[in-house]
Amino acid sequence: MFDPTLPQAGTEIDAVQMRGQLNGLKDLIDAIQTITAAQIDAVNTLPPGDPAVVTLSVTGNTLHFSFDLPQGEAGSRRRSRPALCRRGGGRGEHPARR
Repeated sequence: MFDPTLPQAGTEIDAVQMRGQLNGLKDLIDAIQTITAAQIDAVNTLPPGDPAVVTLSVTGNTLHFSFDLPQGEAGSRRRSRPALCRRGGGRGEHPARR
């Protein structure tokens, strides 16, 4: 097992102790989880003004995401057709196409 207090200052290095330290470090490195895939599990809509939330979890070697995203603020209403298209004699055609 790795002991960060070893070797102590002013002591001779012991081969067995150092081997144990190196093996302990390797065990710690090997225990680090490896992510090999990512998956989006959910995307949810929140009311405007709510803060966005991202949840992450790891199952096996897969990173799982869930997103809670707020809706945008309501925009202004737009006319059904631009004024240019209404001059086509009520036929909804562009004046250049008559």
